[in-house]
Amino acid sequence: MRLTQRVKKILSYYESDNPGTKANLARLMMHGRLGGTGRMIILPVDQGFEHGPRTFVANPSAFHPHYHFQLAIEAGLTAYAAPLGWLEAGADTFAGMIPTILKINSSNTLFGKSNAPDQAITASVADALRLGCSAIGFTIYPGSDASLDMFEEIRELAAEAKACGLAVVIWSYARGAVSKAGETAIDVIAYGAHIAALLGAHIIKVKLPSSHLENEEAKRQYLHHGIKVDTLEDRIRHVVQSCFNGRRLVIFSGGEAKEVSSILEDARAIAAGGGNGLIIGRNSFQRINGNAVKVGNVIEYEGKLWVAVKTQHTQPGKGGAYMQVELKNLTEGTKTNVRFRSAEQVERVILDAQPYQYLYAEGDDLVFMDQQTFEQITLSRDFVGDAADFLQDGMIVNVSSYEGKPLSIQLPDTVILTITEADPVVKGQTASSSFKPAVLENGMRVMVPPHIGSGTRIVINTDDRTYVERAKE
Repeated sequence: MRLTQRVKKILSYYESDNPGTKANLARLMMHGRLGGTGRMIILPVDQGFEHGPRTFVANPSAFHPHYHFQLAIEAGLTAYAAPLGWLEAGADTFAGMIPTILKINSSNTLFGKSNAPDQAITASVADALRLGCSAIGFTIYPGSDASLDMFEEIRELAAEAKACGLAVVIWSYARGAVSKAGETAIDVIAYGAHIAALLGAHIIKVKLPSSHLENEEAKRQYLHHGIKVDTLEDRIRHVVQSCFNGRRLVIFSGGEAKEVSSILEDARAIAAGGGNGLIIGRNSFQRINGNAVKVGNVIEYEGKLWVAVKTQHTQPGKGGAYMQVELKNLTEGTKTNVRFRSAEQVERVILDAQPYQYLYAEGDDLVFMDQQTFEQITLSRDFVGDAADFLQDGMIVNVSSYEGKPLSIQLPDTVILTITEADPVVKGQTASSSFKPAVLENGMRVMVPPHIGSGTRIVINTDDRTYVERAKE
C-alpha cells in the first residue's frame, strides 16, 4: 500500500504515535472509494443499543449482522463501526475486507431520564485486537454530570489502545447542562470537538453545527472577533479550526433521516469547510438495497411514492446483478420500470399496515375485512394487481395505508395451490431432473420437478412466483 502525499501529511500531525497506530490510521485513510484523499465515510451501527430493534424495522434485512458489513464493502466506505456483538457476528466471514472500529461504550433509552447522561463500558481493547479492528470508538457527553468520569475512562482506554497500535475515535455529544438547541449550537459543538482533541482522539465525530450560540460569553467573543457562523461551510471550518487548527481528523454525523439531496448538500459544505467526511448510519441502513425490493413495498423514487407491483432478479453474463422492478405511482396510477442494483439504496416508506382477511370477489372488486375492527373495505382487482392471483378465501394479508387511504397489500410469503395440468410422471424421473411446465388452479403457469404430477398440492413463493416444495399434508 503506497501512501498518498495527503495521507502522509495527515499522519505527520500525530507526532507522538507509534508505527502501529499510524499504520492503522493509514489503513483507514487508504481504504474505500475515498482512499488516499484524506476524506472518509464511516458506517456506524450503534443505534440498536441506543434505540432498540425499532432502529431496523424500516429495513428488515438490517437485522442480519452480515448486512452491514456487505453494505459498507459494496458502497466502498472507509470503515464499519459497531458494538461488540455486531462485529463478532461477522468477524470471520469479512476478515480483512473492510477496516472496523469497535464501539466500546453504549447506553440505552430505557435508562431513567432522571439519571445523568452516561454510557457503560461494553467492550475492551483486547476485544478490538481479537477482532482485528483498526480503532476503538468511545462516546463522551460534555455537559453531563457524568462527563468527568467519562473523560477519565477514555483517557485510560486511549492510552491502552495506542500502546497496542490502535487508533482512537471519540464521539463528542453535548448533554445535560445545555438546551436542546444548544446540543448542536456552533459554540457547543466546537467546544466538544476541542475536548475530544485534548483527550487524545485521532478522529473526532460531532454533529453538524447550527448557527445558534448557546453560551453568553461565547456569543460575546464570537461577535466581537467576527467569527463567521452564518453558513454550514463557515461553521464546519470553525469546528475544524477548534481541533488543533485542522491537525486532527474531524467527521460529522448524518443526523436524522433526510433526503439524499440534503445529505449531498451537507457533504459539499463539509468538504468546502475542510472537514474530513461523514459518519452515516440511519441514512444508510434504514434504506433497503436495490436487490431487496419486494412486491408490495412502497418506496420513494424521484420524489414520489411508488408501490412495487412486479420484480425480477437478473444476473447478466457481464456486470453485476440487478432487480428489474415495475413501479406504480400511488397518486397518479402511472407505471414505470426501473433497474436497481445491489449497491443502490432505496428509500422504503413505512406505512400503517393492518391485517385484513380476504372474504370474496364481486366482479372486479375484492372485499377484505379488518381483523381488529371487523370493518370491510373494497379494493379493485386493478389496485391489487398480480397479487390477486394468489388470494384464497380466508387468507390474511397486510393492507398498507397512508393517511387512511389503502396503498398496497402484502401477501403471505408462500401459498399452497393444486396443479391442474402437467405432463405425466415418467418412471425413473427424480427431483434432480430438469423442470417441466405445469398449470395451477388459479391459471398461473409454473415450472415444477418432473416427478410432480396433476392433482399435487405444492407450495409457491408469492414474491417470485416459483415452486418451493410439495405441500406437506
